[in-house]
Amino acid sequence: MQTPGILLCLLLTAVRTGGRYVVLIPAELRSGSLENVCVLMLQGSRSWLLTLSIQNTQTNTTLLQRELRADTGPSCFTFTVEDSEVTSDSISLVKVSVRGSADNLTIDESRLVVLKKYSSPTFIQTDKAVYKPGQTVKFRIVSLNEKFIPIQEKYPLVSLWDPSSNRIGQWRDVESRQGIAELSFDLLPEPIQGFYRIEAQKKEGKSFHQFSVEEYVLPKAELKLKIPKQITLIEPKIHVEVCGSYTFGKPVMGFVNGTVCLQYDFSPNACQRLFGQTDSNGCLSDYLPMKLFRFNRRHYSRRLVAHFVLKEEGTGIPMQAFAETEVTSDITRIKFKDEEKYFKTGLPYTGQIQLEYSTGSPLSNATIYLFNTLSPGATKVITDDLGIARFSLNTSSWGSTPISFTAIYQASHQDYRYRSSLPHHEAAQLLALPFYSRSRSYLSIRKDTQALPCYSQLEVSVYYIIQAQLPPGTQTLDIFYLVRTRVADPGATAPAP
Repeated sequence: MQTPGILLCLLLTAVRTGGRYVVLIPAELRSGSLENVCVLMLQGSRSWLLTLSIQNTQTNTTLLQRELRADTGPSCFTFTVEDSEVTSDSISLVKVSVRGSADNLTIDESRLVVLKKYSSPTFIQTDKAVYKPGQTVKFRIVSLNEKFIPIQEKYPLVSLWDPSSNRIGQWRDVESRQGIAELSFDLLPEPIQGFYRIEAQKKEGKSFHQFSVEEYVLPKAELKLKIPKQITLIEPKIHVEVCGSYTFGKPVMGFVNGTVCLQYDFSPNACQRLFGQTDSNGCLSDYLPMKLFRFNRRHYSRRLVAHFVLKEEGTGIPMQAFAETEVTSDITRIKFKDEEKYFKTGLPYTGQIQLEYSTGSPLSNATIYLFNTLSPGATKVITDDLGIARFSLNTSSWGSTPISFTAIYQASHQDYRYRSSLPHHEAAQLLALPFYSRSRSYLSIRKDTQALPCYSQLEVSVYYIIQAQLPPGTQTLDIFYLVRTRVADPGATAPAP
């Protein structure tokens, strides 16, 4: 079960002549998916009639009508924009009307939203990538909604084409069962060899998938060569493992001989040799010292090439394998994580910086220097065991100018002759833009990046600056919050907010 996601919205009450109210509606609506509109009324009427409609050059449609009862708090309703209402992505006007039954209250709230036509992606999958003549091709077709859940779909035409663009099979009006349509086709004993194509036609567009038909013979045995895909200049050694095995799983006994060399380098110390008898698992492995390649004295050749040959014991039949390793001078990678794209003057600007080796492992207890274009000097932050450093900056002196941040990790490396071979550490860049508020009032919710277990409590930190002028006689300003949960796994349940 996946952890439910929680969306917390803070709403400042909108003050209007004749009443106070809050209307919350998404800025983007997708056709065919459930959307929500939430309304909170602070008025004396016993009930209101809520009408939600959409207006553009294509349509003028009422999406829902509901009755709002007094003293029920925020009322949220679901609605769906039908596919027929959206022919293409566009900006439309959504109008929310609320009319009171007792106080003759009328509220008309209009919002510009983006209407997007959702087209479910369709995937075609075969049970194998390569078939032999005479075999049966089994394949399935599935369409997913925006939550990647299979949906019921009808495909007017599914066809199969051979390498010569001849249609050799077709199925009409194929309907999926529980979101999946399964079909099969028997290949001829002597078919055209090459790539075949499956096409699934939908109401809008087509989906394709290819597979190949060829005569192939499985090898009797194979040799696998395992070396890291990438290592850094400061790695002390590289692990090399060579294993031979038959197709039925039994290890191959024999003698292994091979080299690990610098690519395009023919100097005497450009190669290291590894040889010996395979063990009971059919393998030979060892660690080769990196210092023998003398990368600190080279300004070229950033790749190692390995070539090994295994001769089967008793028969002397050889089998060989090749592999390559990239040698990088980028020792670490640094990046901003969960960064805020906008800052609100007066509220803390927070974020995280992640530091890791180029191999992917975290770099802990490291000092990172955080610079910005507004303040001289740098802020020092220390990474934890996960390679994460957190920062919180005072923005009270920040104005309306974008601010650029640079995060740098520095480490000393000596005994490198050429600058091009000097190990270096990448810097991370971030641009923060000022958040515009006409009243210079802000609300901000501190983001929590930890996974939230079900039935647990979460403490939420809220920062605010209110500089709006209150109406005469008003002593308080109401702030409302809305908590919504979203469960990624359809079989999971979440506690009520």
